[in-house]
Amino acid sequence: MNRLNLIWQRARLLAVTASIWTAGQTTVWAQEAAKEPSSGGKAWALSYFLTIMGIALGMLVVCHMSRRRDRPKREQFED
Repeated sequence: MNRLNLIWQRARLLAVTASIWTAGQTTVWAQEAAKEPSSGGKAWALSYFLTIMGIALGMLVVCHMSRRRDRPKREQFED
């Protein structure tokens, strides 16, 4: 179980690093695309890829299971 947690932590770190890098690179790519004339053919593929990756990372964060229990422990009070 400990090894699985280590793999999960590294996967999350990699996903966060990739999303930060992508966020920084999209600005640069947008500026370069504005300077160059439109190539037409596969220019849409990168934008679709970035959108799908952003949605997937968002779903990963939102749908990640927490370590909380379904029901809280019953507390016993002393009389």
